[in-house]
Amino acid sequence: MIEVKNLFKSYGDKGVLSDINFSVVQGQSVAIVGKSGAGKSVLLKCLIGLVKPDEGTIYVDNKLINTMSFRQLQEIRSN
Repeated sequence: MIEVKNLFKSYGDKGVLSDINFSVVQGQSVAIVGKSGAGKSVLLKCLIGLVKPDEGTIYVDNKLINTMSFRQLQEIRSN
């Protein structure tokens, strides 16, 4: 399961993600759609740990990934 709560991300003065909340259960299909510049890529980068959100939490299988090291994230990705 992936659970995102109150996710915020900005670059300088530009807010890219604001108060994003959703959950995805194992086996569920999800599409992320939006206009160019809407933050789709930033959201995905946050979900895989390449970008740290300014605020909010991301859980993968009930594990908080926001504060994980690169090695810990690699272990999660391999499972």
